[in-house]
Amino acid sequence: MLKTLKSLFWYTKILSDTPNAIINYYRTAKNIRVAYSIISNILLLICEGIFTFNYSTNYDSPNSKFKIIKMLEKLLSCSCYVANLIIVIDWKNKFSLVLNHLNSYDTVAKFQKNSHLAKLNYFRIAIIIVFLNRIIVVYLRHQDSHFVWDSLSHFVYLEFHLQILHFCGLILAIYQRFDHLNQLVLTEDNIGKKIQTISYISNGVGLQKAWWLHWNLAKATEIINQIWSLQLFLWLSKIFSGLICRSYRILNTPHKKSTLREVLSSSLSFTLLCSIIIFCHLTSKQANKVVQKIFTPVKTLQNNEKNSLQVEVVFQNNRGENINIDAVKSATKELALPLMPDDPYADKFNYWQIKINLRSFLYNQVRRIDGALVGIAYGSITERDVQIMLQVPNHHHWNCHAVMAPPQGSETS
Repeated sequence: MLKTLKSLFWYTKILSDTPNAIINYYRTAKNIRVAYSIISNILLLICEGIFTFNYSTNYDSPNSKFKIIKMLEKLLSCSCYVANLIIVIDWKNKFSLVLNHLNSYDTVAKFQKNSHLAKLNYFRIAIIIVFLNRIIVVYLRHQDSHFVWDSLSHFVYLEFHLQILHFCGLILAIYQRFDHLNQLVLTEDNIGKKIQTISYISNGVGLQKAWWLHWNLAKATEIINQIWSLQLFLWLSKIFSGLICRSYRILNTPHKKSTLREVLSSSLSFTLLCSIIIFCHLTSKQANKVVQKIFTPVKTLQNNEKNSLQVEVVFQNNRGENINIDAVKSATKELALPLMPDDPYADKFNYWQIKINLRSFLYNQVRRIDGALVGIAYGSITERDVQIMLQVPNHHHWNCHAVMAPPQGSETS
């Protein structure tokens, strides 16, 4: 349940990264927490503004390009705190929906395993490593004349790093649930095989329930994307500019302590940058393994001049909108017997057994459609003939709800 995520947000109560708290499996925002978070973010913004002003007036660098990049990093830091302040004020209620959707998933899918808790333990270790990194960097500055001032600046940077860890923690929570859903919808016999199919009842989860569970996770991801899209851009820009500045200092600093300090700061920034990219990529890849919309195959069959059959597979969602998917691995046709022994349309149609193999269909797995018996007219027929022929039940392996398109119109000669 969501109570396992409480450990991901304990540090945010101290540094006011978010005013939300998990209460009775729901994430709510109390007014006192909102006020505390707003005041804290304003103070952090003021501190960062003072650091920027002090750097622009007192720091003299022989390299003007370095100073410009450093000023850009400072301004991006201020922008990050402004964006976080906007999230606290404007998105606090909508952000509560994220964990409410996750709670709905946890309740229905019974998401609670020791393996998932073990991953959260790794995340707690990452938080401790960030704290230790900042403490070591501050210690290496203890002999500097501006030790107190630098310590305060590193506390502000620590809050920035924990903002990123907070985001990665949410992405980790969503990734775990997408991974859990993929395990639910695939049977153990299919895991590890090149051709995998989804059963309509797998591990007690039917297709309707699987789609509903995926909708909750997709909705939570969509809200997170709306909230943090600008913030992510600012984070990545700030980290990248900071890495450039620290690389310059490493190459031009003669003192070992200063070099070690910059290496530690650079390694932490680079690790956070990679964490954002890797977490987002893996979560997106995991989410793409589960279908987001209900797809229905539609067959369009044609007779060309050489009397060979062309098969085009088109996918539609439940609103009838076409979705282009390059999924056809192979399509073959074989001459077959009529649908019924005394088929009144046997003299007007050639019947073909159509077999289609798809690379990607339901849940990004390979699903084989075989045994679709299709009648292709070879004589002069009427529209009524086509309609009656299409109403005859097809092979039991074919989806009875699939829409059959007549071969190039209602009449063929």
